[in-house]
Amino acid sequence: MLKNNNAETDLKNLSSFKKIIDNYIYSTGLSPEPFSSQFEKKIKNLVNREETLNTFLRFIENSFSKQTLFKALDDNTNVIDLLLLIFENSKYLSEILIREPNLLFWVLDKKIIDMIRTPEDYYNDLANTISVFISSDKKVDAIKRYYRHNILRIGIRDLFINAGIETITSELSGLADSIIRVVTELAYSEIRKKYGKIPKTDFVIFGLGKLGGEELNYSSDIDIIMSYRDDGEFRSSEKKVIANFDFFQELGRNIIRILTETSHEGYLYRVDMRLRPEGNSGPLVPSYAYMLSYYESRGEIWERQMLIKARVIYDQNGYGVDVMKNLSSFIYPKFPLKNPLEEIAKIKFRIESGNDKSQNIKLCKGGIRDIEFSLQALQLLNGGKRREVRERNTLRAVDGLRQEELLSINEAKIIKKAYMFYRAIEHRLQIKQYHQTFILPSESQELLRLSKSMGFKNSGLFNRKLNLYLNEIRKIFKRVFKIDIQETLADIERIINNDSAKSIKTLIKYGFDDPASLKFVNLIIFGSSDSESRKYPTQLSELAKEVLSVLLNKVKKMPNKLQILKNFEYLISRRGDVEAFLRLLFNEQYLHNLLLLCCYSNAFSKILSESDKLLEIINNLGLEKFEHENAEELSVSENIQLLLVRSVIKDLDGKYRAGKLYSTISNDIDEILVSLYDRLNVKRCGSLKYSIFALGKLGSYEMGINSDLDLFFIYESESEKDLEASIKFFEDYVDLVNKESKNLFELDLRLRPEGKNAPIAIEKEAFFEYLKNRASLWEKLALTRARNVAGDKALANEVIESINKFISIPLTKFNLNEIMSMRKNIELKAIKLDQNSIDIKVMEGGLVDIEFAAQVLKIILFDKNKSILKKNSPQVISFAEKKGILSASDADFMIDTYFFYRDIEKYIALNNLSERYIFRLNDSKIEPGFLGYESRQTLFIEIKKRMFKIRKIYNSLFKKFERFV
Repeated sequence: MLKNNNAETDLKNLSSFKKIIDNYIYSTGLSPEPFSSQFEKKIKNLVNREETLNTFLRFIENSFSKQTLFKALDDNTNVIDLLLLIFENSKYLSEILIREPNLLFWVLDKKIIDMIRTPEDYYNDLANTISVFISSDKKVDAIKRYYRHNILRIGIRDLFINAGIETITSELSGLADSIIRVVTELAYSEIRKKYGKIPKTDFVIFGLGKLGGEELNYSSDIDIIMSYRDDGEFRSSEKKVIANFDFFQELGRNIIRILTETSHEGYLYRVDMRLRPEGNSGPLVPSYAYMLSYYESRGEIWERQMLIKARVIYDQNGYGVDVMKNLSSFIYPKFPLKNPLEEIAKIKFRIESGNDKSQNIKLCKGGIRDIEFSLQALQLLNGGKRREVRERNTLRAVDGLRQEELLSINEAKIIKKAYMFYRAIEHRLQIKQYHQTFILPSESQELLRLSKSMGFKNSGLFNRKLNLYLNEIRKIFKRVFKIDIQETLADIERIINNDSAKSIKTLIKYGFDDPASLKFVNLIIFGSSDSESRKYPTQLSELAKEVLSVLLNKVKKMPNKLQILKNFEYLISRRGDVEAFLRLLFNEQYLHNLLLLCCYSNAFSKILSESDKLLEIINNLGLEKFEHENAEELSVSENIQLLLVRSVIKDLDGKYRAGKLYSTISNDIDEILVSLYDRLNVKRCGSLKYSIFALGKLGSYEMGINSDLDLFFIYESESEKDLEASIKFFEDYVDLVNKESKNLFELDLRLRPEGKNAPIAIEKEAFFEYLKNRASLWEKLALTRARNVAGDKALANEVIESINKFISIPLTKFNLNEIMSMRKNIELKAIKLDQNSIDIKVMEGGLVDIEFAAQVLKIILFDKNKSILKKNSPQVISFAEKKGILSASDADFMIDTYFFYRDIEKYIALNNLSERYIFRLNDSKIEPGFLGYESRQTLFIEIKKRMFKIRKIYNSLFKKFERFV
C-alpha cells in the first residue's frame, strides 16, 4: 500500500491552511474553531494536500463575497467536500470556478445539478442564450461560456454525484451536438450575409468516433465528415456565379474556424477531418456523388469500421438519412470480399508494435481498443445479415451482439464492466488537466489520487481490478480475432511441405489420425492431391489456407474428422466460383453450419454441394424459416431440401429439444402437401369436396428424415361422374407429389381402406360403412394416428368423428391376443440378419414394440381423454404413467429408448445408408461417436440390452391391458 507523502505534515504549518482560516475570521467575524475543526477533518485524506489547499485559497480570494461563500460552507459541509474533490482531481474545473466563483451557487441549485439534458435541451437553451447578441464574435464568446459552464456542471455530476459513465458521455455528446448545430447555423448566417444567397441544396455533418457513438470524453477531438447533396452553381446577390463546391468548402472552413479558434473565452473543440474520403488529400466537404463513388470504388475495411459509428448531427431535408441508407451496403455487405478480422487485427498489431503501450488504457493489450475492435469486427462480419448488431454506441452494440449470440452472456457482462471501468479512468485522467491523455500515472502519489477518485482505498486494489479486466478482455479479443489461427497457418505449411512423416505428425495434432486426410488437405488448398499438379492459382491457395486454418481449429473436438474433410472438399470442388465461396466461409456461423453437415451427414452434404441456390439461401438467411421474396424460384423438391437442411442443422447444433426435429419435419411436410393440394384444386375450380389424411409417423407428428408419407384420401360425391372426377383428382395429386418431391419421401397409400388393390380414394359414405362393418383390428391401430392434413374442413370433421367412434369400441382379450400375433408376424417376416446385425425397428424390443404399445394405450385411454389421439408416442407413454398404467421408471425408459432408436435411425438417414433401421456391427460407415459411444461394439451391446428390456416391459403391459378390456 502506498503511503500518503503528506501523512506526517502538520496542517497548521501549511501557509495555505492558515490563510484560509484567516480569511474565514476576517470575512465572518466568527470564531474559526467549528469551521477549522471540520475543515481539518475533511482534508486529512487528501493525496495532494498542499496543492489542493493552494487552489482552495485562490478560489476564496477570487470570490466576490467571501462572507457569502463561508456562510454556504458553514451551512452545508458537503460543499467543502465538493470543492476539495474538484480542486484535487481537476485543474480545469478548478480554473473555471476560480475564474467565475459564483458558478458554485449555480451548480448548487438542485434543479441544475440533477438535470439530465438531452441534445434538444442544450440546443434550445444555447439558441436562446446567444439570441441576445448581434455580432458573430459575441455569439461565439457566449457559446464558449455556455460550453464552459456546462462542462463544469457535467464534471461535478461525474465526480461528486457519480452520475454514471453512460449518462456523462451522453451529456458530453449532446452538448457537442448542440454546439455543432448552432455553430453551423451561425456559419450559414455569416456566409449568407457575404453572398446574399445560398445554394438550393442540402448539407449534412456526421459525427464519427466517440461523438458518433454518443460516448464523448471530456477532452476528445471531435471527428466529423461534412457533405453537400448536389453539385451546380448559383448567383450571389451581386450576380457573381459561385460553384456549390466552392460555397461548401468555405462553409466547412468557417465551421471549423469557429469551433477551434481561441479567444479570451478559450476554444470549443479540436476538430479532426482526416476521416473524410481521401483524408487530407480530398475536398474538405465532398459532394454526395463524390462520397458514394469513393466508398464504392476505393473504400477500405478501416473506413467501413469507422462508419459503423457515423451519426447525423446536422441535417437538411433528410439528406443525412439518404447518405447513411446508401452507405449501409458498404458498411455492412452481405458478402464481404475481404475478411475484416485479418485487416482489423493487422491495424491493432501495428498499434501494439510501436513504443511501449502497457500504461496506455486505450492502446494497451486488453484495453479500450481491444474492446472496440472486437465489437466492430463482429459487427462488420455479421451486420450484413443481422440488423440487430448495427449499433453505433459501444454498450448497446454489446447488447445487440449478445442478443444474436455472437457474444456469450459472460463475455457481454465482462466487456460492459471493463468498458465502463476504462472510460471512468479515461475521464479521471482527462478532467485533471483537460487534455487528451490515456496514460496511467507512473508517479505513486498521482496513481493513488486516481485510485481514490475511482473509489479504491489504495492503488493496489485499483491495479488488481485493472489487470483482471485487461486479461479477460484480451482473451475475448483473441477469441474474436482467432489469434491461434496464425499458429495454425504455420502448421498448414508443415502439412503441405512434401514430407509425409511431418505432415501426418502435424495433422495428428488436430486429431486427424488417418493418413488419407493429407490428400483432402491438398485438394482443398491446391485443387489437386499434391502441390506439383496444382489447379488453383497461388492467391486462391493462400485464401484456402486461411479458411483451412479456421476449419482445423474448429474441428478439433468434433468426431468424423476424415468425413468432414471429404465432404468439405467436395463442397468446394463443386463451386463455379471457388474464391467467392471461400470468402463466404469467413462468416463464422455459416462455416459452423456447413461443418455440422459435413461431420454428421454425407447425404445432406451432397445435397448442398449440388445446389448453389440452397447454399446462397443458407448464407443469406441463416436458419430462419424460408420466407423469401423469390420463393417462387424454388422448386418443391428444393424447398423440401431447404426445410430439411435447416431442421437437421438446428438439431445437430443442439437447438432442438427431444422430438422437436420430428414435429418440425412433419409440419414442414404438411405445408408442402397443402400447397400442392391448393395448386391442383385451384385448377379444377370444382365444387367437389376432397380431404387428405395422414397416418403413420406423419399422422402423429413423428416424421423422420426419410420416413414414408402414409396418406389416405376421402371425397364426397353424389354421382358416378363425381366419383370419376374425384378419383382422377387424387391420381393427379399423387403424380404431382411424386413429381415435385422427386422421391425425397416415398408416398405410401397401402394403409387406405380395402388395401393396395382398392381405388386410390374412397367416398365418404363408403368409408363410414367400411369402418362399421369390415375394418380390421390393424386398421384400428393405424387410425389412432390419423389426422387431416388438407382439404375440406367440414368433410374432414365428419371423417374424424367416424374414426373416433370406431376407435371408441372397446378392445377384447381376443383383440389383445390378435395384436400380439400381429406383432409376432412382423418379426417373422423381417429380413433375416446375421448375429452381428440388428433391426432396431421390427426385432423383439424394437421401435415397433413401443409404437404398438402407444397405439393400444390410445384405444384403451380414449374414453378418459379424447385428445390422446393427437399425442405422439412419447406423450402417450407419459400420459399412461400419470394414469398408473406404467411405472415412472418403465415410462422413462421407454421414452428414452424411443429417442435412442430414433437417433440411430436419424444417423443412418443422415449418412445415406440404404437400410434405414439396420445397425451392422462391422459397418465402418457407422460412427458410434455420433451417439456418444466409444465403439460400435459398445453401441451394439447397448442396443441389445435396451431391446431385451423393452420387450419385457411390452409383455408386461399387455398383461395389464387385460384389466381394461
